[in-house]
Amino acid sequence: MSGVVCAWASLPDEVLEWYETEFLPQQRNVEAQHSIHCEVTASGMEHEPVGKLDAAWPFLTVYEVKDVAQTNREIDIASNDLPEAAKSGPLKHVNFDVRSYREVKRWQNEDFEGNGSADIEHIASIAAMEWTIDEAREEEVLKYYYEVVGPTISSSPDVLRFRLFKLDRAVVVDRDQKRTFLDSKGLHRYFTLVELESEEWPWDVVVDIAEKPGWAEYFETQTVVKWQLSHYLTRSTFWEHKEKSSIS
Repeated sequence: MSGVVCAWASLPDEVLEWYETEFLPQQRNVEAQHSIHCEVTASGMEHEPVGKLDAAWPFLTVYEVKDVAQTNREIDIASNDLPEAAKSGPLKHVNFDVRSYREVKRWQNEDFEGNGSADIEHIASIAAMEWTIDEAREEEVLKYYYEVVGPTISSSPDVLRFRLFKLDRAVVVDRDQKRTFLDSKGLHRYFTLVELESEEWPWDVVVDIAEKPGWAEYFETQTVVKWQLSHYLTRSTFWEHKEKSSIS
């Protein structure tokens, strides 16, 4: 099943250039159609409990993958084969939180392709929201999400793609590059990823959705749906044929 792999990282200044120019290019062979590397920015809610994701690290790389299970295996192999020079060198300063998600539903601008194509260069920022639903009301909340939230948010001209995912697995990596698999029962089950052509929130539809019947009941009280979000600005992108295109 297709989906995304999201890798959050803590990157001190002394390793940032190495990470972006050397480490990330080496990871692009992990079954990814494209990747988007970005950095957290102000959302207006960053000082509130809902304004931070579980993965607290400020840098995020999103890998678009055709087969989540296969990519998980590729990541495991790559992690086990990391050069000792990297482990004892730059990576000793870096923490990772890597989560894979299986796609459930998407709403997409008809002019946007976004699967390994050049148009991912248009993604200026990404909004990410993780959430969990009261099990007794999961069916009705998802129905509302499919019928109201997705169509409303994706109607903004600034929204290139709006997608809903389910968590597949989560792994944290400490500075010794020791990997720990997290128990998914204690994590948010759903993940929303919004790819934007603007660096700003699509305020037109944000205001619109807040006025829709059902939004306040499901999302504002943090009882039926518990959620939190962050906003990230794009720093670099890589797509399947970018290098060939640059050469030609």
